[in-house]
Amino acid sequence: MQYWDFGGVGSFVFESFARNGVENMILCDKDTVDITNLNRQLVAEIGNIGRKKTEIAKKLVHRVNDKIRAYDICKEIKDYSDLEEIFENTFYPDYIIDAVDDINAKIMIIRYATEKGIKIITSTGAAQKTKPWMVKMDKIYNTKNCPLGKILRKRLKDIEKEERIENNKKISFKNVYSIYSEEIPQKSQGVNKTLMEVTSTYGIFIAAYVINDICGKGLKKIK
Repeated sequence: MQYWDFGGVGSFVFESFARNGVENMILCDKDTVDITNLNRQLVAEIGNIGRKKTEIAKKLVHRVNDKIRAYDICKEIKDYSDLEEIFENTFYPDYIIDAVDDINAKIMIIRYATEKGIKIITSTGAAQKTKPWMVKMDKIYNTKNCPLGKILRKRLKDIEKEERIENNKKISFKNVYSIYSEEIPQKSQGVNKTLMEVTSTYGIFIAAYVINDICGKGLKKIK
């Protein structure tokens, strides 16, 4: 497994995987813990402010299972060469969990995974939402009520069109899965406008779907 970003979503993904027996993880995040992270991130504690999120994440998973092979990568991913360097120095994952906020980085990761045939689940926006029971998992082109998801859908369709017209190359993102909420974003909710109960649900849903898919029970149900 590989994870990008240990925020309100990603931190609950790696915690869930650690407790469900996943033993190989690549933990990627370029950030350090900030005081604004305290309301929703498992890596965020007063004593951890200023420390690398990946370093803390690795210690947390080893508290659950010290046999987990976890690589902590504190690095900004700018292009394919950065991805290849990470995998060459660790391992090529079966799954990539994308929980980054930056749209360009998100698209690059999705495109890389699609071209390499690596399964990927991408997280859309959880900010300004308060109802965890409205969280859903579906293919990216079926998501709705998410500003980030809307931008993502358009950008991915533009890439498909561009590759088809300019390079006579077929690429499709229709089988990329996404976690999202059907709730219409609220104007202002809580610290940083983000509720932990929603972001944690995103992370736990992602972990549950991956575990079920590994066991042959999960993503096939979503058309």
